[in-house]
Amino acid sequence: MPHKITVKTNGQTLTVNASVSHWTSEALALAASGTNDVESTTTTTITADYNLWFANTATTATITVKQLDGTVLLQQEFPVGPGFGPRTLNPLPDPFAVAADSGVYGRFRVIKSGRYYATNGSVAGTQALGTGVMSLVPFWSPGVWSADRMAVSVTTGAASAVVRLGIYGVNTFDEPSTLLLDAGTVDGTSTAVVEATMSYTFGKGLYYLAAVSQVGNATLRTLGTGSSLTVPHDSAANALSANGQNGYTVSSITGALADVTSPTMTTHGYRVALRAV
Repeated sequence: MPHKITVKTNGQTLTVNASVSHWTSEALALAASGTNDVESTTTTTITADYNLWFANTATTATITVKQLDGTVLLQQEFPVGPGFGPRTLNPLPDPFAVAADSGVYGRFRVIKSGRYYATNGSVAGTQALGTGVMSLVPFWSPGVWSADRMAVSVTTGAASAVVRLGIYGVNTFDEPSTLLLDAGTVDGTSTAVVEATMSYTFGKGLYYLAAVSQVGNATLRTLGTGSSLTVPHDSAANALSANGQNGYTVSSITGALADVTSPTMTTHGYRVALRAV
């Protein structure tokens, strides 16, 4: 079954580079506002690189991928324009696959407005990874839905500390890679559950939820010591350890978030929650 790709632009004319694959219109100029439909020729997955979309000035575009019967398979908002590097659209699931793959990840099958959703571990712990050390933990989204809050639990505050939160997409190895949203900072100076106001629409697939204590080294609630079903291990000893690896870290994150490369596996991923709308 082919897919229909709808791109909603925001104030800028976008041009799709001719090297985009799997699309019947290989070179396409999209209007500065409204929606534009393109039908794909593939029956399984579509992967597009955001650096193939061009705009004269920075703006955002929303891409929605549907089956021709109207079923939404994926929706993402992303920045385009000068200064933005390559951004890979999450690969789509096989539309003929059994819709129970979220169970493989041990996560949620449906999302309900007003509820909070987080990656869960075995026994929750606490950890101060270090000032500027960003934690990235996997989160499986069962379909298209939106969140308006990101939350973490500060168990021990640090002087002047703030906790920056964000959302990342994955590369071809299911590792965190592309920055999708920098949700800003929340207070990290005292013990509290703190929330950032944000807005993001998830598609179906794997994401990473990021948290980093900046300026000061606050202690945050973690997933605990259980392994994650979506995170591999970097050695046999860690694969068989009681303290399994459940996320990734990236060091020296002192300001705004950016795309990441070569993240390091960790046994102390911070727990981050999302509120559905």
